Amino acid sequence: MKIKDIKKRNISKILNALRKSNSISKKDLSEIINLAPSTLTEICSDLLEQGIIKELGEVNSDKPGRKKVLLSINYDYKKIIGIDIKNNFFSLTLTNLKGEVEAQKYFDKDTSEAYIFLDELIKEIKSFINENNLNKKELLGIGISIVGAVDFNTGSTMSFIGFWNESVPLKKIMEEKLGIPIYVNNNVKNLAIYQMFLEEELSDFFFLKYGTGVGGSLVVQSELFKKESSLSGEIGHSIINNDENICPICKRKGCFENNYSERAILEKMEKIYSKESTPIIFSLTSGDRENISFDIILKAGESGEIAVLKTLQEAADYLAILILNMFTLFYPKKIVLCGNIFKNDVFINYLFGYIHNKQIFDFKKIISVSSISEKEERCAPIFSVLKEKFYLL
Repeated sequence: MKIKDIKKRNISKILNALRKSNSISKKDLSEIINLAPSTLTEICSDLLEQGIIKELGEVNSDKPGRKKVLLSINYDYKKIIGIDIKNNFFSLTLTNLKGEVEAQKYFDKDTSEAYIFLDELIKEIKSFINENNLNKKELLGIGISIVGAVDFNTGSTMSFIGFWNESVPLKKIMEEKLGIPIYVNNNVKNLAIYQMFLEEELSDFFFLKYGTGVGGSLVVQSELFKKESSLSGEIGHSIINNDENICPICKRKGCFENNYSERAILEKMEKIYSKESTPIIFSLTSGDRENISFDIILKAGESGEIAVLKTLQEAADYLAILILNMFTLFYPKKIVLCGNIFKNDVFINYLFGYIHNKQIFDFKKIISVSSISEKEERCAPIFSVLKEKFYLL
């Protein structure tokens, strides 16, 4: 291993130990990461000079001798911008190195035409930087979350199972126009990284996101499984039935997402919407089809709407099959579920009911529901930049 690589690995160990302990002395840090005091002192001196870490002061102690000086990460050393791109919507989020939000903007924009949208996005990023009195040198990087398949190495969206029906070199275009490091990844993979920062003990798990789309990401020894593979984790596009409708994303028939994503369930309810077929939804929407939302559908299910209960049970049963099959293939230590639907008692009871009917092992021991809210999802690309650029993981 080259000396440069060894130093990089040691810096990573130091920064991650400081992140996990919040503040610690050099002596204790040396013992935790098993690094020679002389080497640690040399690296820490360099990090202090750059302003990456800072001294918090001496530890009060009755013991004789030199007092310990606490070290901490300087979370204001750099800022990060996170961009979350979805259908007809994108957001810009500014944070420090702790992921604490300092500014955020939301835009309802047509995102269907890639290059027209990119021109608009770059213009808004420049305005956002100016509004927050930043210069490029103050930014560690810009992280981007986008739905669909992404080539992580090139930072390009893919034409197959991609956000656009063509390959778009996001990283290349934006770095040329902005002069700032850009990190592009699939939205669910970024969420899995975010989850690791929230739960330090998570290292081997499967992260499943259920929303307008359905996707997953497998993490093995704190690394995304097949990070470079643009199609890994697309659990939502697994074939579940003989439905003849072609999914606009994967271009196949019978996939889970095209049948039971939030968007698909919403479309099912809109088709049968009436005072007779969906009386509770009809009442909750004051008889106006335009008022139907996924939250209202879930609320109607909790109130006993038969059509909703039938659809939720079908969705839960098929999802349970996908989860069980994924578990058989990879045997992750934990399964983390993310999405509003997993906070719905009706759906979660259907899900566990089917799983326990097919599996003797108590799955509740390994399944948890992520605390990441829909709004907090917009911060996910921040943590991808932190992992790749700052903590060098």
